Amino acid sequence: MFPDQSRTGLGVLLHNSGRIGPAERWYRRAAATGYIDAMHNLVVLLQDTGRAAQAEAWHRKASDASDGA
Repeated sequence: MFPDQSRTGLGVLLHNSGRIGPAERWYRRAAATGYIDAMHNLVVLLQDTGRAAQAEAWHRKASDASDGA
């Protein structure tokens, strides 16, 4: 199993190569564990793909998670 940092890194590589679907899946896997970097990257991807409401929800989760860090 990948640690969250590796999951996020793989998401970044996929995102940068235009493979949005797989990138989103890897970001979501890492974000689901509370990994803030993955949450941030997921927010950017969601904004870039026109899903502002989902981006806002994840932005709030990231904000809440960082308050508890």
